Amino acid sequence: MSLPAVAAGAATQYYGLGTTSHAYAITAALLALAALAALTASRHGAARPEADRSR
Repeated sequence: MSLPAVAAGAATQYYGLGTTSHAYAITAALLALAALAALTASRHGAARPEADRSR
């Protein structure tokens, strides 16, 4: 779990703190949206009756 933080720390040497912070925040937000979409899709699929899942 610490790998993204270590990678961000290393990236600050090349891109600077501001750029790295923005990229880290955007990446975290996109991953959170992907997780939310997957959760919503799995809950929507779980709400269907068994007969509808075959389609």
